[in-house]
Amino acid sequence: MHLPVRVYIYEENYGNVEVSKSLFTGKSDNGNKIYIETISVDLHNKHDNDYQIVLESFNLASTKKNYEDTYILICKSTAISSASSNTILNVIEKVVNDDLNGTNCFDIFYLSKWLDRCDQYSNVHEFHSGLNIVNTYSPHGIHCLMFSPRGRNKFLIHYNPNSNPICDRSLGHVLNSRIGHKNTTHINIESDEVFIAITTTPSIINYDIINGKGDPSNNLKLCECRDIPHPSKPEFSPTTSHMAFFWLLIIIIFVCLIVFILIRYYINKYNWSIGGFYPSPPKSVLPPENALF
Repeated sequence: MHLPVRVYIYEENYGNVEVSKSLFTGKSDNGNKIYIETISVDLHNKHDNDYQIVLESFNLASTKKNYEDTYILICKSTAISSASSNTILNVIEKVVNDDLNGTNCFDIFYLSKWLDRCDQYSNVHEFHSGLNIVNTYSPHGIHCLMFSPRGRNKFLIHYNPNSNPICDRSLGHVLNSRIGHKNTTHINIESDEVFIAITTTPSIINYDIINGKGDPSNNLKLCECRDIPHPSKPEFSPTTSHMAFFWLLIIIIFVCLIVFILIRYYINKYNWSIGGFYPSPPKSVLPPENALF
């Protein structure tokens, strides 16, 4: 038996396709498998790269039977996981069945994400101890995600490559700006442009930092959650710090000068001795030499 899911693995320059494919091999506890295929995309500058990868996966799936009812999972070859393929397949089976029976409908399932607003998770469904399926509203990372048939159709309606392609923005940014709250009354889950997104916490698929360590920005992909936005104290720039030190030095010099003037004034006026310092005795003026005779 096969689940109505097709997995498309895109090979990145520094990824391991076989490792990523192994995440989805085997069977679920109910004996179900899923189809796995490797894809290659001739990326060009006309559209966003991730957008092209998604479109190519949709095109390949459209040539298969039962396309209208197929869930399409797109994953890059830098995907790894500490979970077994059996656990991953069980999670996929769970979210597909919940979507089909209306228990927990979704458009996009983020198996992997980073810098998410984890404080906004809602609609928590416990899969098993330590792993929950939740609604998310600000995930990042087009790394490993699954479109439901409804989510795929909604995507193609609003971001059709012929009428409204994604060119000047990244696919991740576009999707993030369109993810909405499931319980918001004005959202039409069937046709509205707003997408319903779910994920697991913790992420069941992770980024392979070993193969992607050449780019320092990839380290951010290891952070599942980001900080909660809050007002922060302004940070002093180096220029501001230098100016503050300069003015402090000017004030100290000025105060020292005033103190020195006052001390000299009172020494001369009252003939004080301060700190072992005595004023010079008055000079005696001798009469001219001729005056002595």
